[in-house]
Amino acid sequence: MVKVGIYPWGKTFLEGTPEELKEAVSEIVEMTESARWRCPFCGAELSWREVIEEERCPCGARFRRAGFWNATGSTHDNEAWEEIGRRALSLVPKRGRELYQTLLDIGVYVEDLFDGVAYLGRVFGVPTYALRGVLRPKPKEEVARRPTNALRIFLWESGFSPRLCRLCHARLDWWEGSIGDVRVEVCPSHPGCGGGVAVSIEVKDVPLRGKWLELPDEEQDGLYEAWAWWLLDNGEEGEYEVTDCLDLSDHETSEGFVWRPTAEAGLPLTGEDWEAVLRRGLEVYEEKVRRFLSEFFESRGKERAFQMELSPGESEGEPGFRAPIPRHRTEKPS
Repeated sequence: MVKVGIYPWGKTFLEGTPEELKEAVSEIVEMTESARWRCPFCGAELSWREVIEEERCPCGARFRRAGFWNATGSTHDNEAWEEIGRRALSLVPKRGRELYQTLLDIGVYVEDLFDGVAYLGRVFGVPTYALRGVLRPKPKEEVARRPTNALRIFLWESGFSPRLCRLCHARLDWWEGSIGDVRVEVCPSHPGCGGGVAVSIEVKDVPLRGKWLELPDEEQDGLYEAWAWWLLDNGEEGEYEVTDCLDLSDHETSEGFVWRPTAEAGLPLTGEDWEAVLRRGLEVYEEKVRRFLSEFFESRGKERAFQMELSPGESEGEPGFRAPIPRHRTEKPS
């Protein structure tokens, strides 16, 4: 076994006959020479020589690389971004700096938040950025033109906060807060749901669903198993899908719903529109719980296992009033 270093690809250990080693090195060299990256400003294809040695695109963009290989692919976890980010964030007015920092922490692209900088990608495993023109923050209204960012800004202004990963304690794009008196976590663009909006629900806060937790374990397990099978055939309703196995990104699953907009409807752009989407999703979830319980006990021809009490202000088939999502996020004045 020999250790081989190939500039600028990196280092590796190879094992085999001299002929096999030569063939392996040739393949790496060929891959290195054929690798290309696209300038985020002008779209030109770039070789490693332009990115690493010349550090400049023909359009004038300059490249700044991190000083180490990053196996995770994390966009901003490196000293190159620390240098650029300090400058970029220092240009944001104090009243808005916390929001921009939060959006960066959860992985919003730098080009969505700032003019003059863009993420080129990992060049042989090393995070690399492109800079051209004047570095300055984009106005919040421009950032919100991307619908998922509009939702993130609405959640932040409504008092929601990104959840910390239970494994690495990084801030995730899962926002903790509440819809009325029901605690939820909202993911604006869930990769496992086709980019739809995913909402995890604290089931104990939903009266009919929370009462399951009062049953003996055996009855609770039987009811939950029937619920999971029922959702496979009955979980969808228009743009919404109620599910019992929502991936929370840290090896845990939860119950909740997913919203996938139709092409005709388009995506909401205002906080009020997003609030309506979330409130309607919770109503769909509660309606599914009510319908399932009705069918479950009716099919068995027996008394209900527990008292299905409607929450105050509700009548059968008519969801009760829920207070609007609070909009109270404020920042300290500069």
